[in-house]
Amino acid sequence: MSLQYKNKNLVLLVVGCSGSGKSTYAIRFLLNCKASCRFIFDPRGEYADKLKRRACRVPAELHAAVGTGWVIYDPSYLFPGDPNTALEKFCEWAWTVSAKLPGQKIMFVDEVWKHCSPNFIPKSLAMILMDGRKNGIGSLLTTHRPNKLNDAIAGEATELVSFSLNGGLKLEWLAKNFDDFPVDQVKDLPPLHFIAQNLDSTAISRGELKF
Repeated sequence: MSLQYKNKNLVLLVVGCSGSGKSTYAIRFLLNCKASCRFIFDPRGEYADKLKRRACRVPAELHAAVGTGWVIYDPSYLFPGDPNTALEKFCEWAWTVSAKLPGQKIMFVDEVWKHCSPNFIPKSLAMILMDGRKNGIGSLLTTHRPNKLNDAIAGEATELVSFSLNGGLKLEWLAKNFDDFPVDQVKDLPPLHFIAQNLDSTAISRGELKF
């Protein structure tokens, strides 16, 4: 196995309240990024529908989808009522597959707070966050409850994107974990407007999703 250090470590965290634009941002990122494969954990079937692509339910379908560059996993068939175990297994599989694929790969987990806590994170997801560069797999994570996240996510994040967000605990979490981020401005953001920070350079930018 050759380690893929030419690929950058990527942990993109997108936060925002429901309806603020974070899911739209995630979809646009997945469509526009130069990734050789996108691994999408989709327990509700939301992203298979939005992206107009067939979801995979069994291992044979997962392996067949790799060649298309889009692996959308519906865990309800193999892991009914147990999405946390499903995510653990999916991340482990994606990690292994990524070692055999060239280029940058992306693992996308929507509302990642549902699968972790301040005291727990699936081991295989943590491996992607901390060591993804070895196999060229980055991560795209969204949440409307950042205060429910494991510290490993904030600690490994390379970029933070925030849409409108309110609630004292959520804003306190951002302020605690991202010192230079303008937390006081995100609660007043209009829908589809966001503030982004590259955490390597601390550069801050502002943008709007347009249709």
